[in-house]
Amino acid sequence: MNTVLLSQPEIVARLLEIKAARSAFDVEEAELLTQLKMRVDEGHNAEPEAEPESMPDFSIFKPTTCRLLTAMYEARERIFSQEDIRDVIGDEYASETAVKLVILKARRETEDYEIEIKNIHGKGYQLIIGK
Repeated sequence: MNTVLLSQPEIVARLLEIKAARSAFDVEEAELLTQLKMRVDEGHNAEPEAEPESMPDFSIFKPTTCRLLTAMYEARERIFSQEDIRDVIGDEYASETAVKLVILKARRETEDYEIEIKNIHGKGYQLIIGK
């Protein structure tokens, strides 16, 4: 039998496919488990690699809030100044009060979700997912 070595994510995915297809333990499953053990013994992490995080569906919110959350999510580590928020909402002439109102409305819309728009004193606003 010619054995092809698979990566950890491939091994885990294949094991899950086998389990989904049937509940019986067979030779292929034993071979994959042996490969997985060899990988762990070699010092590799036993956990499968994390898949890239997909963007949450912000379309359930009002259009302005959706645009704001999408822009802030795409640059999660970034602190958005009022000028940045003006650019996102599409009103370069919006006053400071108007920007604060957009933030307030967005916070109210998202309060039932694990989404927070945090004020960073003197700098701007940052999106926090999963309070």
